[in-house]
Amino acid sequence: MPRTAAEIAAHWCDLFIVVDNGLVTAAEYARVETVLDAQRKRYPGGLGCLVIIPQGSAPPPDDVREYLRQMLARIGIKALAYVVEGSGFKVATVRAVLVGLGIFQKKPYVTHVTTTIEDAVKWLDTKMPPNAQRKNPLVEVERVVSQVFRR
Repeated sequence: MPRTAAEIAAHWCDLFIVVDNGLVTAAEYARVETVLDAQRKRYPGGLGCLVIIPQGSAPPPDDVREYLRQMLARIGIKALAYVVEGSGFKVATVRAVLVGLGIFQKKPYVTHVTTTIEDAVKWLDTKMPPNAQRKNPLVEVERVVSQVFRR
């Protein structure tokens, strides 16, 4: 059964948060993009994106990767942080691939790969345009993640 945008992504202020286990389809991301487009209009300075990849996630299929590449360009994000959860060789490989993509592919936004939400949110906060509404970002993002994704 297709998931709604709210089951895949959440947003707070000028940040949006996605939990991607590799099973999200391009059609599901299209629904997310509709929500993000509305958020982008509220924050013309740009959006930050936090992608949480749970341990054991599969890589997304080629069509989803291509859709995401185009979607991120369309919505005009400023910064993208990946949180790759877990430990071990497979997780280290995922982090290495994401770092390599950030180094070797020219993108209109900066990227960061880490293992904790705390590190990702602190980094995003330094890369985003100033925003008086973005107070206590770590507390707020952790609240959103626990309420929306960690049920």
